[in-house]
Amino acid sequence: MTPLALQDALVKELKDILKPLKFKNKDGRLVHMAVYPQYLPATSSSGMGTGSGEFDFQDFDGGCEPLLPFIVVYLQDGVVQDGVMAHAISTGLAIGVYDNGDSRQGYRDVMLAISKITERFGKNDILANKFIAQFPMEWSLQEPDDITCPCFYGSLALKFNTLTYGKECIHA
Repeated sequence: MTPLALQDALVKELKDILKPLKFKNKDGRLVHMAVYPQYLPATSSSGMGTGSGEFDFQDFDGGCEPLLPFIVVYLQDGVVQDGVMAHAISTGLAIGVYDNGDSRQGYRDVMLAISKITERFGKNDILANKFIAQFPMEWSLQEPDDITCPCFYGSLALKFNTLTYGKECIHA
């Protein structure tokens, strides 16, 4: 299935993009960002979204703290069309980091991850030789009045197109 292949390719690509970076976890150690498809592991007590396809920062209640830092790659919606570009697939990235410093600068780590991802697709919009990233790419940070210190969250919406299936002749 094309959407699942996109999700798998995006999970793999994000691990590669962010591999040079390390972020602080709850224990204060610098670790690589974990990348999950669709949901956080079941051990988390937190939700992922509003059901509307948008990321809701208020769904996180601190149950995610042991899992930070992370990115969740979730499929939002898609359109199957006829013609050259058969699939238009919308994905979302939920990004969470941990920063218990008094200066509340965790949003900077979220923006660093967003910047690395958008830079990658700005330089090369092809993913796994079959998905074409579309612009604009929209990102957001939690609102200042929604701060969930020491957890900081952001999101990035990515859209991809992919080529159509080959036509089969059933009248042979």
